[in-house]
Amino acid sequence: MRDYEFLDVVIASSWREDMALEELREHFSADLRHRVIGVTPVHDVDPFSEIHGSRLGEVLAYLRASWCPAWLLDSFG
Repeated sequence: MRDYEFLDVVIASSWREDMALEELREHFSADLRHRVIGVTPVHDVDPFSEIHGSRLGEVLAYLRASWCPAWLLDSFG
């Protein structure tokens, strides 16, 4: 992470369900904490979908709701 100063971190771990963003940041070194900018949404598992409710589905939902350009999202299928 230190070599790529332009990158930020979004937490997709199950820890995000039990900890606030500030608590999650505490697990990072002091010099990196400011780069933890958010968490992905938590979705219920949908047994009829391969993506909805999966970690990938949660990451894609975060990207759609934030900054990600449509052409990049299209590359995920």
